[in-house]
Amino acid sequence: MNKYTIAIDLGYGQIKGINQDNKRVIFPSIISSGKDRSLDTFFNSIDNIVDNIHVKILDEYFNEKEYFVGELAKRQPSNSSFINRDNKINSEENKVLLATALGLLIPNDLPNDTEIHIVTGLPLEHFIKQKQALNDMLKDFEHTIKFVDHNFSRNIKFEESNITLFPQGAGAIFSKINNDISSLLIKETFIGLIDVGFKTTDIVVFRINKDKEPVFEQEMSATLDGLGMINIYNTMDKAFTDNSRDGSKLNTEQLMLLCEEGKIFFKGDYIDLKKDLIKARKTLSTNIINKADGLWGSRKNSFNSIMIAGGGGKVLYNHLKLIEPNMCQLIDNPEFANAIGYLEFGKQFK
Repeated sequence: MNKYTIAIDLGYGQIKGINQDNKRVIFPSIISSGKDRSLDTFFNSIDNIVDNIHVKILDEYFNEKEYFVGELAKRQPSNSSFINRDNKINSEENKVLLATALGLLIPNDLPNDTEIHIVTGLPLEHFIKQKQALNDMLKDFEHTIKFVDHNFSRNIKFEESNITLFPQGAGAIFSKINNDISSLLIKETFIGLIDVGFKTTDIVVFRINKDKEPVFEQEMSATLDGLGMINIYNTMDKAFTDNSRDGSKLNTEQLMLLCEEGKIFFKGDYIDLKKDLIKARKTLSTNIINKADGLWGSRKNSFNSIMIAGGGGKVLYNHLKLIEPNMCQLIDNPEFANAIGYLEFGKQFK
């Protein structure tokens, strides 16, 4: 039986996916209720499917519900938000996001007898507690998703033998080790990774032993729950409310723009919160650095590389590199680092 490998990073802030043909998708981890878009599609181009994801799940579990996903959901004036629950595995939203990413990455010409091999994961410490639940969810996953405005459907299910799970953070470092292994394999040194996500930050460390083999160091690694880009979102949300004069709140799209640019047009003028944004980024970066220093102690002197990954890592890199400027580096394609690592890891089990 032929297999086709797809790697999915189900982040709290963004969904990232890559298939074995190197097609990639990325979209915000946001869904809202779907509805008829006839006028919208009449006036506006929908050629870019990732910006216009309108899906219907065609089975009894979802009762043929319709959803806007990603950028389209973000653009809705209300009833759209990120998933913030600690254990989201069996949530309706998580399944819709997963089905959407897979549907976009399964090729049109894939033979009917080809099985989908999925590679995905969880934050480092969640992996230990929730791995079995994730495996069970994927084993029972059988849904048909229709992309309403683009008129195609995908049937998605997995055999248990085609499910490969790998810890987040470790996925990112795995992609780097595979592609740049010779420069990192210095005996009796350490390589570290700080992977900043939306709701969590993973700190992952490998020791290079005397045989130049990477060995995972659990005591120097951790998942920092509640320490991620969501801290900046919460800070900026409050800063806007405090400065709006009437206690107004931003919708998801407006808040994301404010956290990117530091200013927002509101009631005829700009509210400039760039100083608040810079302070929030510095505060988050300092907290992450302090946590890493606490885990690593004097062993940090024996690191040969500290890699920064994740969408948050990309935003915070200029602050995070202060942990050790001479050995810090922003990993290539930081947002896709885990998905790329998953794919590389999954190829070994295909």
